[in-house]
Amino acid sequence: MKHNRFLALIAWILLSVVATNAIAVPTAQTTAFTYQGQLNAGGVLPSGQTFQFTFTLYDALSGGNVVGSPIMRAILISNGGLFTTDLDFGPVFNGTQYWLEIKVGATVATEQTLAARQPINVAPVAQYALNSPAGDFADFFALMPPNNPAPVAIGTDVQFPQDGPTSGTGVITRASASTFNLSAIGTYQVAFQVSVNEAGQLVLATNGTELPYTLVGRQTGATQIVGTTLITTTVANTVLSLRNPAAGFSALTVTPFFTSPVSAHLVITRLR
Repeated sequence: MKHNRFLALIAWILLSVVATNAIAVPTAQTTAFTYQGQLNAGGVLPSGQTFQFTFTLYDALSGGNVVGSPIMRAILISNGGLFTTDLDFGPVFNGTQYWLEIKVGATVATEQTLAARQPINVAPVAQYALNSPAGDFADFFALMPPNNPAPVAIGTDVQFPQDGPTSGTGVITRASASTFNLSAIGTYQVAFQVSVNEAGQLVLATNGTELPYTLVGRQTGATQIVGTTLITTTVANTVLSLRNPAAGFSALTVTPFFTSPVSAHLVITRLR
């Protein structure tokens, strides 16, 4: 009889954990994240009891491969059935979708697997961007003609629709023909050169906000506008663009005076 009651308890834990919301929050400068949950059965919440949990990371919702090493943890359930524990699978998050499988029981021998794995979403995966090493680079360019066929209006981004050399790490990537994603928080060197017909200016913008200190331009002549500067991002997945500033005074015609195509480049290098 006592054994049967124990099995019923395990089934109750199984169902209540499946129904709860799991929150994964990254901690600073480590690969650990905090897992929070609640055990609940028919309105009865355990309190002051210790249960044995095993957390295993997989690369698929079902089947698949184990990522990192399983984590075994004895957890004391507090008032209201709440529990919190830190999980650290090492530097395994690289942008791949992973799922967390949980086993729970009164002891390791009596653990049972929950019915469904839970997806590990944005926060832990963002650690890859936050902790990736410096040395990432990418070159985006345009050829005139045929790129940038229309004048670049005031407040509009210059297009660099072609891809040059890249480190291939996924830290600096294209978001569109004229915007580029910097997934890692850090300091970047940005160099650009664009051939234009009119006197004008160009400025870098992050997440749509122009950075006044990056503004460069020329007064007369049909030559290149060239700039090299540093920017520091404070959030992951910052979007970078080069634009004819909103306070500009004319559209810019990005065309060459030669029979062969002339290139414009936007070169981004992560320094740290």
